[in-house]
Amino acid sequence: MDHTDEKVIEEVHPVLIGYISYLFWGAVLSVLVIGLFIFLYVYLDKKTRKYTITSRRIIVEYGILGRNKDEIDIANIRTINTSQSLLQRLFRCGDILIGTSGTAGYEILLNYIPNPRQIADKINRLKASL
Repeated sequence: MDHTDEKVIEEVHPVLIGYISYLFWGAVLSVLVIGLFIFLYVYLDKKTRKYTITSRRIIVEYGILGRNKDEIDIANIRTINTSQSLLQRLFRCGDILIGTSGTAGYEILLNYIPNPRQIADKINRLKASL
């Protein structure tokens, strides 16, 4: 598939609050060396996890040692759902769950992204324009 006319619309990383349980245990265990490894994991995962929305696709890249890449064509999207816990609402972040007709449930999950409703609206507008 030719993606030469494709342009990046949005690129986001998860917000730090998404790692609150890791940070908590890292602080508790920081007396031990284990806590330092937890903090290192949070730092590396936040830096390497990237969600890219282009004019044609949604791309999720993640992995610290190995790299994984999931992508979905916007034209194939069947459902877009947003989810926000109370903690996520306080920090203005949330999750976006994206499904296609090829799967039951969702195929792509964008965790702890800022302003999830606005991002979902952008994806819906892109889908409608195709």
